[in-house]
Amino acid sequence: MLVKLKSLFLKISYLGSSQPIYIRMAIVIGLIKQ
Repeated sequence: MLVKLKSLFLKISYLGSSQPIYIRMAIVIGLIKQ
């Protein structure tokens, strides 16, 4: 689970360089709530 989240955060921060931070936060929150 933790490893999955870590790689996920890396992906999000990589994608996030071209996206507003609130989109990243929404993705993270949505994934945590699953």
